[in-house]
Parts: sequence; structure tokens; C-alpha cells
Amino acid sequence: MKIAIVALLAGHGLIHAIGLAGTWGWAEFQGASRTPTNIITAGPEDPIVRLLGSVWLLALIAFLVAAILLMGDSTAWRPVAVIAVAISMVPIVLWWENAPMGAVANVVVLAAVFLASKLDGVAA
Repeated sequence: MKIAIVALLAGHGLIHAIGLAGTWGWAEFQGASRTPTNIITAGPEDPIVRLLGSVWLLALIAFLVAAILLMGDSTAWRPVAVIAVAISMVPIVLWWENAPMGAVANVVVLAAVFLASKLDGVAA
């Protein structure tokens, strides 16, 4: 079960690279907007878009750190994963039209965090 949670954390984190690459103009993805689709109106070259792109990066790093901590049997993985979910929700809300499934993935991560203490072999 530990490996499944590590895969969930790392996989969800790496998906945030799509948002980072899109907002920084490193890649274009069919059906994905480079600019926020909710709350903030900005053009692709507006500095706020890159700043928000950095939030995708922060979430990516936080999820990967949580996965690494879990692999090392550190109990610190749980609060780091919760922080990663909180960070992750910022760009998900801003790009809601492109990323609503990210919210579902965050709920799954939170469920894993809170249920992990009940499972054998997962750092509580």
C-alpha cells in the first residue's frame, strides 16, 4: 500500500508539470489554456501568468517531497502532503475549466493521508 501512495503522490505531483510548462510557454497542450480560466483575467505574456505557473511548480515539488519522505518512512510526509494539496488547489481553481480532475485527485490524496495510519507498512 505504501508504494501505491508514493505513486499517487509522485504521479499527481508530476501532472502539475503540465500546468508549469503551459504557463511558462515551454509546451502547448491541446484543450489546455495557458492563462487562468477562472477569477483572474490575464494574457499569456502577463507576468501574473508566470507567477501563477510557479504555484504549479511549488505543488509539484511539495508532492514529490511528500513521496520521498514516505519512501524514507518519515511521518513528516503527511503534513507535507496536506500542504501540497492546499498549494495544488490554487492553480486548480484558477484553471478550473482545464483541471477539475485535479480536485478529485487531491481528495484521493487527502483520503490516503488520513487512512494511512490505519494501514500496515505506511508511515503514520
